[in-house]
Amino acid sequence: VEIGCFIGASTIWLAAGLEQSCGPGKIHSVDLFDEVMPWVPHRYSYLGDPLGYATRSLAAAGLEHRARFIKANSVAFARGFRETHGETIDLLFTDKCENSNADVNCFRDTCFHTTCHVKPSHPV
Repeated sequence: VEIGCFIGASTIWLAAGLEQSCGPGKIHSVDLFDEVMPWVPHRYSYLGDPLGYATRSLAAAGLEHRARFIKANSVAFARGFRETHGETIDLLFTDKCENSNADVNCFRDTCFHTTCHVKPSHPV
């Protein structure tokens, strides 16, 4: 599970690693996929559909069978993951700024099949 994928660049890297390992599995990549309006004077780089962009990029990489994008609140997604997907999580990659501890705690409490030790790389 990846939390905070934005345009899917990290998702593609994770999926490529999974593909090279030849193992089973799929990346569930969760984000709100909100539009991004850059600060003036960079308005030319407006991205109105990050989910569409991420989906097209994953398909262009030939890895759509290894990942899927989910437009959702990550805490709500965590609370329903096991019931919805009927599986546990092997890896949780969180790459978002706000409320990361809440995400990790929700996933730790409901989804991991082994003990989870989390050490943030930066203060949250």
